[in-house]
Amino acid sequence: PVEIRTVNESFNRMVADLGKLEADRAVLLAGISHDLRTPLARLRLEVEMANVPQEARDAMTGDIEQIDGIVHQFLDYARREPQAPAEDVDLAPLIEAAVRRARIDAQPLSRVDLHLAPAVRVRGHRTELDRAVDNLLTNAARYGRDPKSGVLNVTVSLLRDDDTAIVGIADNGPGVPTDQIERLMRPFERGDAARSGSGAAGLGLPIVQRIARMHGGDLRLLANAPHGLRAELTLPAL
Repeated sequence: PVEIRTVNESFNRMVADLGKLEADRAVLLAGISHDLRTPLARLRLEVEMANVPQEARDAMTGDIEQIDGIVHQFLDYARREPQAPAEDVDLAPLIEAAVRRARIDAQPLSRVDLHLAPAVRVRGHRTELDRAVDNLLTNAARYGRDPKSGVLNVTVSLLRDDDTAIVGIADNGPGVPTDQIERLMRPFERGDAARSGSGAAGLGLPIVQRIARMHGGDLRLLANAPHGLRAELTLPAL
């Protein structure tokens, strides 16, 4: 019938327009981020050479690093395809390396507990999986301190449940209200003041979710007992 054909044509146009919009946004983010890298590098050099007090130099360097971190998130979000072929990845060594890079233990009043099952392997892109775990650890370190004691306790776990590998990263921070969890998974969205802060572009969790789905998995955000947030990255296990 004519009505059904009209609806189908309209739907197909909508799908095509949405796809073009997503592609255009990715190109825009990548272009802006790439163009910002050069002036940021010049600013960093000029700050190092400037005759200013060390305290002011450290503050300016911190601002530049925050901007550079946001730019890096834009580039990660704009990247549509993996940069390397898929391979068999042993998750335990990958997670241990990510924890070392995060250097959470080096921060005041901070501790990381590891509970990693051995020989849990997935088929995937190592660089993308590194990026996903890095983002989850960064999120926990940034927002996961106990609101009363100021202590940061991050628990990182890896287990296998039948044919699913589950990477869990839990903190003891203020957590996220249940009605805000879905919103946090959207690009450029952030939680309330308790889990928002300077230097965050609202892309960390959407990047992790995109990487999870790229590998046939998912990202889940759950309440952590007695308080805090637990992020679970689920992936098909070999």
